[in-house]
Amino acid sequence: MLTTIKGSLEWTDKTEWTYPQADEHTIDWPFTHGSIDVDSALTMMEPRLKGKRTCIQAGGAIGIWPLRLAQYFENVYTFEPEPTNYECLIQNTAGVENITCEQAALGDSTDPIHMALDSKMQGHCGAWQVRKDGTIPMIKIDDLNVQNVDLIYLDIEGYEYYALQGAAETIQRDKPVIGLEDKGLHGHFDHKLHAVKLLTRKMGYRILGRPQSTDVILIHETSTP
Repeated sequence: MLTTIKGSLEWTDKTEWTYPQADEHTIDWPFTHGSIDVDSALTMMEPRLKGKRTCIQAGGAIGIWPLRLAQYFENVYTFEPEPTNYECLIQNTAGVENITCEQAALGDSTDPIHMALDSKMQGHCGAWQVRKDGTIPMIKIDDLNVQNVDLIYLDIEGYEYYALQGAAETIQRDKPVIGLEDKGLHGHFDHKLHAVKLLTRKMGYRILGRPQSTDVILIHETSTP
């Protein structure tokens, strides 16, 4: 079930937003605190971007991040696997021609998945996690055949490690700036491997900084200081 709420953000004239009706935790956060997370990340990343051609972003949630990124990049590809969130994403980004939305998870295989919500996180539309076996598609970034990727930004509740594995060829080719949510949720999965360690130890990246406590921005070692 969906609901419509009113709220304003300084960078858009949009004032009505579609939200999951069951959401109890984040429904008014952007409008009471401002989109400080996406703006602080953009401020840190912008000087390090090779260009503003293509951004791959997940999870799309209800669409606030994709909408903001679409003001910077020529093309934004956003992915949201959870059905209700995805319906909100579609409605909130309607008419924005440089956003491509897909209901899918990003990972290292094409095995369908389902989404699960921890009992402690009921009523939190941004806390859905990927689980094996289901009917929702999973996509590898490398299979998208998207060129000139300048930014990959992932907030997918601990599944970032797998999504980066599925983007290895794209990362090697384009060496994009990479942003990740980093609040320890990788420990919920069997591998218990850290996406930041994957990037810094195996993919030639180094940490640029943290625009806020839960996110980290990384750039390739070949980038200028």
